[in-house]
Amino acid sequence: MMRTGVLAAAVVTLVLGVTDYRSRISIVGRDALGRTEDETITARVPLDGLARLTEAHEVSGTLGATPFRLTPQQLADLRAFAQRLGS
Repeated sequence: MMRTGVLAAAVVTLVLGVTDYRSRISIVGRDALGRTEDETITARVPLDGLARLTEAHEVSGTLGATPFRLTPQQLADLRAFAQRLGS
């Protein structure tokens, strides 16, 4: 028996190892008001995992204890990146 109109919720879990972490503090001017901090985290994503991410409607996760959710633009950028790779 086939049921129509019912969508099953699916959760895809990918566990990715961090391969690089960098933190940079930049100070512009004489006081701390011009201080900015940038963080970059690099993780290796297998091609099949990238394909699963690009097929998702939403992507969220945690880095350590910090939750994140990709914006629609970030997800579109991820899809464009995967398309350039040919995955």
